Amino acid sequence: MTAIDSEPPSILYKYRKLPDKYTEAIFTHGEIYFATVNELNDPFEHFFSYSDSGPYYRIFSPAEKSRYPHTEVTGNTSGVVQLDQETAMQHMLDHIKRDPQGIFSLCANNKSIPMYAHYAGGFKGVCIGFDWRHFNLNTVGSSNVFYQIPEYEFNDAIVLHGQIKWCFCEGGIHCKFINFSGCEDTKFIPIDNEIKNGVEEVRERRILKEIETSLHLNGIRELPPREETPRKVSYALSPPTINSTADWAKVFTTKTIDFKWEEEWRLFFYPGKWRKHNIRTAIKEIIFGHLVSRDEIEKVMHLVHDIKNIRFFITSPRIGQFKLALKEITLQSLQRDKELII
Repeated sequence: MTAIDSEPPSILYKYRKLPDKYTEAIFTHGEIYFATVNELNDPFEHFFSYSDSGPYYRIFSPAEKSRYPHTEVTGNTSGVVQLDQETAMQHMLDHIKRDPQGIFSLCANNKSIPMYAHYAGGFKGVCIGFDWRHFNLNTVGSSNVFYQIPEYEFNDAIVLHGQIKWCFCEGGIHCKFINFSGCEDTKFIPIDNEIKNGVEEVRERRILKEIETSLHLNGIRELPPREETPRKVSYALSPPTINSTADWAKVFTTKTIDFKWEEEWRLFFYPGKWRKHNIRTAIKEIIFGHLVSRDEIEKVMHLVHDIKNIRFFITSPRIGQFKLALKEITLQSLQRDKELII
Protein backbone atom coordinates (compact mmCIF):
# COMPACT_ATOMS: atom_id res chain seq x y z
CA MET A 1 0.00 0.00 0.00
CA THR A 2 1.42 3.38 -0.98
CA ALA A 3 1.46 6.48 1.22
CA ILE A 4 -1.29 7.98 -0.93
CA ASP A 5 -3.53 4.91 -0.51
CA SER A 6 -2.91 4.42 3.22
CA GLU A 7 -6.01 4.71 5.37
CA PRO A 8 -5.49 7.41 8.02
CA PRO A 9 -6.21 6.66 11.68
CA SER A 10 -9.57 8.02 12.84
CA ILE A 11 -7.81 10.21 15.43
CA LEU A 12 -4.87 12.39 14.39
CA TYR A 13 -3.00 14.79 16.63
CA LYS A 14 -1.94 18.44 16.61
CA TYR A 15 0.83 19.50 19.00
CA ARG A 16 0.49 23.07 20.27
CA LYS A 17 2.05 25.46 22.81
CA LEU A 18 0.39 26.75 25.98
CA PRO A 19 -0.52 29.41 26.85
CA ASP A 20 -1.15 30.58 23.30
CA LYS A 21 -4.03 32.56 21.74
CA TYR A 22 -4.05 30.41 18.59
CA THR A 23 -4.26 27.21 20.62
CA GLU A 24 -7.08 28.76 22.64
CA ALA A 25 -8.91 29.63 19.40
CA ILE A 26 -9.06 25.91 18.56
CA PHE A 27 -10.88 25.27 21.85
CA THR A 28 -13.20 28.30 21.71
CA HIS A 29 -13.97 28.70 17.99
CA GLY A 30 -12.87 25.53 16.22
CA GLU A 31 -10.23 27.60 14.40
CA ILE A 32 -7.35 25.88 12.62
CA TYR A 33 -4.69 27.26 10.32
CA PHE A 34 -3.74 25.94 6.88
CA ALA A 35 -0.18 27.14 6.27
CA THR A 36 1.29 27.96 2.87
CA VAL A 37 4.39 26.06 1.80
CA ASN A 38 6.51 29.16 2.45
CA GLU A 39 5.42 29.16 6.10
CA LEU A 40 6.53 25.59 6.79
CA ASN A 41 9.78 24.87 8.63
CA ASP A 42 11.34 22.52 6.05
CA PRO A 43 13.32 24.34 3.30
CA PHE A 44 13.07 21.23 1.11
CA GLU A 45 9.26 21.21 0.96
CA HIS A 46 7.89 20.11 -2.42
CA PHE A 47 11.32 19.36 -3.90
CA PHE A 48 11.32 16.90 -6.82
CA SER A 49 13.44 15.82 -9.76
CA TYR A 50 12.67 15.03 -13.39
CA SER A 51 13.59 11.62 -14.77
CA ASP A 52 14.72 12.85 -18.20
CA SER A 53 16.92 15.73 -19.30
CA GLY A 54 14.25 17.58 -21.29
CA PRO A 55 13.80 19.87 -23.09
CA TYR A 56 10.76 21.23 -21.25
CA TYR A 57 8.17 23.74 -22.39
CA ARG A 58 6.23 26.40 -20.52
CA ILE A 59 4.04 29.43 -21.28
CA PHE A 60 5.98 32.49 -20.10
CA SER A 61 4.84 36.03 -19.47
CA PRO A 62 7.34 38.83 -20.29
CA ALA A 63 8.20 39.06 -16.58
CA GLU A 64 8.98 35.34 -16.44
CA LYS A 65 11.14 35.58 -19.53
CA SER A 66 13.33 38.11 -17.75
CA ARG A 67 13.56 35.93 -14.64
CA TYR A 68 14.37 32.47 -16.04
CA PRO A 69 16.96 31.39 -18.63
CA HIS A 70 15.13 30.07 -21.68
CA THR A 71 15.16 29.55 -25.44
CA GLU A 72 12.51 31.12 -27.65
CA VAL A 73 10.48 28.66 -29.76
CA THR A 74 10.77 29.74 -33.40
CA GLY A 75 7.48 30.82 -34.98
CA ASN A 76 5.55 30.71 -31.70
CA THR A 77 3.44 33.73 -30.74
CA SER A 78 1.80 32.46 -27.53
CA GLY A 79 4.71 32.83 -25.12
CA VAL A 80 5.86 29.18 -25.24
CA VAL A 81 9.55 28.81 -24.35
CA GLN A 82 11.98 25.93 -24.04
CA LEU A 83 13.82 25.30 -20.74
CA ASP A 84 16.60 23.05 -19.55
CA GLN A 85 15.93 20.59 -16.73
CA GLU A 86 17.18 22.70 -13.80
CA THR A 87 15.30 25.83 -14.91
CA ALA A 88 12.12 23.84 -15.53
CA MET A 89 12.29 22.39 -12.03
CA GLN A 90 12.91 25.82 -10.49
CA HIS A 91 9.99 27.36 -12.42
CA MET A 92 7.67 24.54 -11.35
CA LEU A 93 8.78 24.82 -7.72
CA ASP A 94 8.24 28.60 -7.75
CA HIS A 95 4.78 28.06 -9.21
CA ILE A 96 3.86 25.50 -6.56
CA LYS A 97 5.04 27.80 -3.77
CA ARG A 98 2.93 30.74 -4.92
CA ASP A 99 -0.18 28.66 -5.57
CA PRO A 100 -2.99 29.28 -3.05
CA GLN A 101 -2.71 25.98 -1.22
CA GLY A 102 -2.82 25.33 2.50
CA ILE A 103 -1.52 22.47 4.62
CA PHE A 104 -2.77 21.41 8.04
CA SER A 105 -0.20 19.05 9.54
CA LEU A 106 -1.20 16.32 11.95
CA CYS A 107 0.66 13.48 13.67
CA ALA A 108 -0.29 9.82 14.07
CA ASN A 109 1.42 9.49 17.46
CA ASN A 110 0.24 11.01 20.75
CA LYS A 111 3.33 9.88 22.69
CA SER A 112 6.04 11.39 20.51
CA ILE A 113 8.84 12.76 22.69
CA PRO A 114 10.37 14.99 19.95
CA MET A 115 6.93 16.35 18.98
CA TYR A 116 6.24 17.43 22.56
CA ALA A 117 9.73 18.92 22.76
CA HIS A 118 9.60 20.75 19.41
CA TYR A 119 5.95 21.75 18.85
CA ALA A 120 4.40 21.63 22.33
CA GLY A 121 6.74 23.99 24.15
CA GLY A 122 8.99 21.36 25.70
CA PHE A 123 6.13 19.47 27.43
CA LYS A 124 4.52 22.76 28.52
CA GLY A 125 1.88 22.46 25.81
CA VAL A 126 -0.81 20.08 24.54
CA CYS A 127 -1.46 17.35 22.03
CA ILE A 128 -5.00 17.68 20.61
CA GLY A 129 -6.63 14.58 19.15
CA PHE A 130 -9.09 15.29 16.32
CA ASP A 131 -11.53 12.93 14.67
CA TRP A 132 -10.78 14.52 11.30
CA ARG A 133 -13.75 12.74 9.65
CA HIS A 134 -16.06 15.36 11.20
CA PHE A 135 -14.25 18.45 9.85
CA ASN A 136 -16.40 18.70 6.66
CA LEU A 137 -14.48 21.74 5.41
CA ASN A 138 -16.10 21.72 1.96
CA THR A 139 -19.61 22.15 3.35
CA VAL A 140 -21.58 25.25 4.32
CA GLY A 141 -20.50 26.71 7.63
CA SER A 142 -16.75 26.98 7.05
CA SER A 143 -15.57 30.56 7.32
CA ASN A 144 -12.17 31.76 6.20
CA VAL A 145 -10.82 34.63 8.24
CA PHE A 146 -8.14 36.05 5.95
CA TYR A 147 -7.98 34.06 2.68
CA GLN A 148 -7.56 35.94 -0.60
CA ILE A 149 -6.53 34.53 -3.99
CA PRO A 150 -3.57 36.43 -5.48
CA GLU A 151 -4.16 38.39 -8.69
CA TYR A 152 -2.08 37.67 -11.80
CA GLU A 153 -2.15 38.98 -15.36
CA PHE A 154 -3.31 35.49 -16.25
CA ASN A 155 -4.80 33.03 -13.80
CA ASP A 156 -2.34 30.17 -13.70
CA ALA A 157 -2.77 26.50 -12.81
CA ILE A 158 -0.40 23.57 -12.92
CA VAL A 159 -2.46 20.42 -13.41
CA LEU A 160 -1.59 16.78 -13.94
CA HIS A 161 -1.49 17.18 -17.72
CA GLY A 162 0.51 20.39 -18.04
CA GLN A 163 0.13 24.12 -17.52
CA ILE A 164 -3.02 26.20 -18.03
CA LYS A 165 -3.29 29.98 -18.22
CA TRP A 166 -6.56 31.81 -18.69
CA CYS A 167 -7.99 35.30 -18.47
CA PHE A 168 -11.51 36.71 -18.56
CA CYS A 169 -12.76 38.38 -21.71
CA GLU A 170 -16.14 39.39 -23.10
CA GLY A 171 -18.49 36.41 -22.85
CA GLY A 172 -16.02 33.88 -21.55
CA ILE A 173 -12.37 33.07 -20.97
CA HIS A 174 -9.33 32.94 -23.20
CA CYS A 175 -7.42 29.77 -22.40
CA LYS A 176 -3.92 28.55 -23.27
CA PHE A 177 -2.88 25.00 -22.45
CA ILE A 178 0.52 23.39 -22.97
CA ASN A 179 1.36 19.86 -21.93
CA PHE A 180 4.76 18.89 -20.61
CA SER A 181 5.88 17.72 -24.05
CA GLY A 182 5.35 21.16 -25.61
CA CYS A 183 2.05 20.58 -27.43
CA GLU A 184 -0.14 23.69 -27.26
CA ASP A 185 -3.85 24.43 -27.54
CA THR A 186 -5.47 27.88 -27.43
CA LYS A 187 -9.22 28.36 -27.23
CA PHE A 188 -12.02 30.78 -26.36
CA ILE A 189 -14.44 29.13 -23.92
CA PRO A 190 -17.88 30.71 -23.30
CA ILE A 191 -18.88 30.78 -19.63
CA ASP A 192 -21.91 32.18 -17.86
CA ASN A 193 -21.91 35.01 -15.33
CA GLU A 194 -22.68 32.62 -12.50
CA ILE A 195 -19.25 31.06 -12.93
CA LYS A 196 -17.44 34.33 -13.64
CA ASN A 197 -18.86 36.08 -10.57
CA GLY A 198 -18.86 33.10 -8.21
CA VAL A 199 -17.03 32.67 -4.92
CA GLU A 200 -13.31 32.69 -5.70
CA GLU A 201 -12.31 29.26 -4.40
CA VAL A 202 -15.36 27.59 -6.01
CA ARG A 203 -15.08 29.57 -9.25
CA GLU A 204 -11.56 28.37 -10.02
CA ARG A 205 -12.58 24.74 -9.79
CA ARG A 206 -15.57 25.30 -12.10
CA ILE A 207 -13.43 27.12 -14.65
CA LEU A 208 -10.92 24.27 -14.66
CA LYS A 209 -13.81 21.87 -15.24
CA GLU A 210 -14.99 23.97 -18.22
CA ILE A 211 -11.44 23.92 -19.62
CA GLU A 212 -11.24 20.15 -19.14
CA THR A 213 -14.45 19.66 -21.14
CA SER A 214 -13.54 22.12 -23.90
CA LEU A 215 -10.00 20.81 -24.47
CA HIS A 216 -11.05 17.15 -24.10
CA LEU A 217 -8.64 16.59 -21.23
CA ASN A 218 -9.31 13.48 -19.20
CA GLY A 219 -9.30 13.85 -15.43
CA ILE A 220 -7.84 17.31 -15.00
CA ARG A 221 -7.09 18.10 -11.36
CA GLU A 222 -5.39 20.72 -9.28
CA LEU A 223 -2.10 20.17 -7.49
CA PRO A 224 -2.22 19.43 -4.65
CA PRO A 225 -5.66 17.88 -4.17
CA ARG A 226 -7.94 19.81 -1.82
CA GLU A 227 -9.92 17.04 -0.22
CA GLU A 228 -11.34 15.87 3.07
CA THR A 229 -9.02 12.89 3.66
CA PRO A 230 -5.54 13.34 5.19
CA ARG A 231 -2.62 12.01 3.18
CA LYS A 232 0.30 10.22 4.78
CA VAL A 233 3.73 11.81 4.41
CA SER A 234 6.56 9.56 3.20
CA TYR A 235 10.17 10.15 4.21
CA ALA A 236 13.04 9.57 1.79
CA LEU A 237 16.75 10.18 1.25
CA SER A 238 16.07 12.10 -1.98
CA PRO A 239 13.10 13.93 -3.56
CA PRO A 240 10.56 11.98 -5.62
CA THR A 241 11.31 11.53 -9.31
CA ILE A 242 8.64 12.55 -11.81
CA ASN A 243 8.24 9.79 -14.39
CA SER A 244 4.56 10.30 -15.16
CA THR A 245 1.69 12.60 -14.24
CA ALA A 246 0.67 10.18 -11.49
CA ASP A 247 3.91 10.99 -9.63
CA TRP A 248 2.99 14.62 -8.98
CA ALA A 249 0.92 13.78 -5.90
CA LYS A 250 4.09 12.45 -4.22
CA VAL A 251 5.66 15.91 -4.38
CA PHE A 252 3.22 17.19 -1.77
CA THR A 253 3.60 14.25 0.58
CA THR A 254 7.33 13.46 0.55
CA LYS A 255 9.84 14.96 2.99
CA THR A 256 13.47 14.37 3.86
CA ILE A 257 14.05 11.38 6.12
CA ASP A 258 15.39 13.78 8.78
CA PHE A 259 11.74 14.59 9.64
CA LYS A 260 10.64 10.99 10.02
CA TRP A 261 9.97 11.48 13.73
CA GLU A 262 7.02 13.75 12.85
CA GLU A 263 4.89 10.78 11.60
CA GLU A 264 2.94 13.37 9.62
CA TRP A 265 -0.41 13.28 7.87
CA ARG A 266 -1.56 16.27 5.81
CA LEU A 267 -4.91 17.84 5.06
CA PHE A 268 -4.90 20.09 1.98
CA PHE A 269 -7.28 23.04 1.69
CA TYR A 270 -7.26 26.74 0.93
CA PRO A 271 -4.79 28.65 3.15
CA GLY A 272 -5.54 30.75 6.18
CA LYS A 273 -7.53 30.52 9.38
CA TRP A 274 -10.67 28.44 9.09
CA ARG A 275 -13.41 28.38 11.72
CA LYS A 276 -16.09 25.76 11.99
CA HIS A 277 -18.20 24.30 14.79
CA ASN A 278 -17.48 20.80 13.45
CA ILE A 279 -13.76 21.29 14.01
CA ARG A 280 -14.34 22.14 17.66
CA THR A 281 -16.64 19.18 18.28
CA ALA A 282 -14.14 16.91 16.47
CA ILE A 283 -11.80 17.25 19.47
CA LYS A 284 -11.75 13.84 21.16
CA GLU A 285 -8.55 13.91 23.24
CA ILE A 286 -6.48 16.57 24.96
CA ILE A 287 -3.12 15.41 26.30
CA PHE A 288 -1.20 17.82 28.51
CA GLY A 289 2.56 17.78 28.77
CA HIS A 290 3.63 17.00 32.33
CA LEU A 291 5.16 20.49 32.70
CA VAL A 292 1.88 22.33 32.05
CA SER A 293 0.73 24.26 35.11
CA ARG A 294 -2.31 23.07 36.99
CA ASP A 295 -4.05 26.42 36.39
CA GLU A 296 -3.51 26.10 32.63
CA ILE A 297 -4.94 22.59 32.60
CA GLU A 298 -8.06 23.73 34.47
CA LYS A 299 -8.44 26.68 32.09
CA VAL A 300 -8.41 24.42 29.01
CA MET A 301 -10.84 21.99 30.62
CA HIS A 302 -13.29 24.80 31.27
CA LEU A 303 -12.95 26.09 27.67
CA VAL A 304 -14.13 22.74 26.27
CA HIS A 305 -16.52 21.71 29.05
CA ASP A 306 -19.50 21.73 26.67
CA ILE A 307 -17.94 19.36 24.13
CA LYS A 308 -19.11 15.81 24.69
CA ASN A 309 -16.90 12.76 25.13
CA ILE A 310 -13.49 14.46 25.38
CA ARG A 311 -10.88 12.47 27.27
CA PHE A 312 -8.05 14.24 29.09
CA PHE A 313 -4.59 12.82 29.75
CA ILE A 314 -1.24 13.95 31.11
CA THR A 315 2.16 12.65 30.02
CA SER A 316 4.49 10.92 32.44
CA PRO A 317 8.08 9.87 31.65
CA ARG A 318 8.52 6.17 32.39
CA ILE A 319 11.28 5.64 34.90
CA GLY A 320 14.18 3.70 33.38
CA GLN A 321 12.85 4.00 29.80
CA PHE A 322 12.85 6.52 26.94
CA LYS A 323 9.06 6.32 26.71
CA LEU A 324 6.00 8.28 27.76
CA ALA A 325 3.01 6.99 29.66
CA LEU A 326 -0.39 8.70 29.56
CA LYS A 327 -2.47 9.04 32.72
CA GLU A 328 -6.15 9.85 32.26
CA ILE A 329 -7.41 12.78 34.32
CA THR A 330 -10.66 14.62 34.94
CA LEU A 331 -11.36 18.05 36.37
CA GLN A 332 -12.58 16.35 39.54
CA SER A 333 -9.46 14.21 39.92
CA LEU A 334 -7.26 17.22 39.21
CA GLN A 335 -8.93 19.22 41.95
CA ARG A 336 -8.77 16.24 44.29
CA ASP A 337 -5.14 15.35 43.71
CA LYS A 338 -3.17 18.55 44.26
CA GLU A 339 0.12 16.69 43.99
CA LEU A 340 -0.55 15.54 40.39
CA ILE A 341 1.15 18.55 38.80
CA ILE A 342 4.67 19.36 39.90
